[in-house]
Amino acid sequence: MLITERAKAGGKTDPALQRFSEMRAEIEGIKRSGLPDRVAQLCTDLAALQKEDDKEYDRLRRQLLTALEERTGSRRVGTATT
Repeated sequence: MLITERAKAGGKTDPALQRFSEMRAEIEGIKRSGLPDRVAQLCTDLAALQKEDDKEYDRLRRQLLTALEERTGSRRVGTATT
């Protein structure tokens, strides 16, 4: 039984499981807090790649746009269709 299901079902609270859930939430918060830096680094890396290998840049750009479109369900104005 999952920790959240156990709590919803009125199961006894286990302090170890409670702490584990708290640690998981903390870890997820840390991951989210580093996201802006990772996105900035990705932009820097793509700009450098565009100068070094335009073909690979275009491939990765299309891959990134496709992934973003799949997750949002929409196409933004000005994005490539190929």
